[in-house]
Amino acid sequence: MVNRRVPPARTIPVARLVDGEVRSLVGSHVAPQRQARDELVALWDQLSPQGRKALLTAARLTAKEEGLLPEGQGVIAQDGEVS
Repeated sequence: MVNRRVPPARTIPVARLVDGEVRSLVGSHVAPQRQARDELVALWDQLSPQGRKALLTAARLTAKEEGLLPEGQGVIAQDGEVS
């Protein structure tokens, strides 16, 4: 029997941690998707080039395993993609 990892369900966050305090996103003027994107961009900016390359490669390996990687797309991230 083969055990296959099931990806977690996609969820919309209802709260976030700000300066050690939990703040609700329900009723917030900022859409949760936009806020999540902004947080991902901030995290990306903090990564070193090696960390960015590793993250892109891991995401592509996951996409390939799930059958979501476009045909012809390489799995290993190139240096020019991490800037």
